Amino acid sequence: MKNFGLIIMCLLTGLIACETKSNKEEHFEQNALEFETLTFRVDEKDCEEEEKNACTYFEVELPYITKATLSGKEERFNQAVMDFFEEDSIKSVKEISAFIENDMVIYEDFTEFLGDNRTKWFYSKKVDLIYTNPQLWSFHFAQKEYMGGAHGNTSHQYKVINSATGQKLTLTDLFRPDFLPELTAMGEAAFKEARGISDSTSLSSSGFQFPKNEFELNNNFGLSEEGIRFYYNPYEIGPYSLGASFFDLPMEQIKAGLKFDI
Repeated sequence: MKNFGLIIMCLLTGLIACETKSNKEEHFEQNALEFETLTFRVDEKDCEEEEKNACTYFEVELPYITKATLSGKEERFNQAVMDFFEEDSIKSVKEISAFIENDMVIYEDFTEFLGDNRTKWFYSKKVDLIYTNPQLWSFHFAQKEYMGGAHGNTSHQYKVINSATGQKLTLTDLFRPDFLPELTAMGEAAFKEARGISDSTSLSSSGFQFPKNEFELNNNFGLSEEGIRFYYNPYEIGPYSLGASFFDLPMEQIKAGLKFDI
């Protein structure tokens, strides 16, 4: 019988972590950062290897710099990653293993009396660095979970970080003020196209709710070499039935308005 709390533990500069990536070190030459992809996972006991994603599981995957001595820039990188886990009160990678093992204990205790009819739970949170240059880091955080109830929850968060300060950038930080009206107009056109809404149809009549019934860009955006993505999670601008909304604006359309070199 497998120990449901078993995670391969790897001692990395005083931090407890798990590695499952063969390409453990990722190099981004633009800013000379070297990070490791750390994976933490616990699976339901007696779950066969080929059925892992059909069993209850809890996992966290994130990029992290594990050097014994970190510069200010590297510390800012790690803090930007850990900020995604603020709602779980996880403040360091050393706390992740205990957190997900405790979730499995809760699952086992809660569902023990249900026997084979118990509902399977899952919890997956993954952070990716999707773009970096000497000034900026852009992260994507994907979360999906089901821990009972009518349906599971999925969300995506993006953020762009000033690597010199650790500050999360807003649209007004990233773009020139005079460019924002043009950016908003491009965004509305791309939003409607992505949702299949004609130019002559109002967003409110399609079920979307924006302040003052006027389209607005949100601050959930990520940069890549291809351009910028805006993401609206379920419930943010409409009922759950409408799901998430996202769209991309290509770099050639936005580059002239950026305050930073991309």
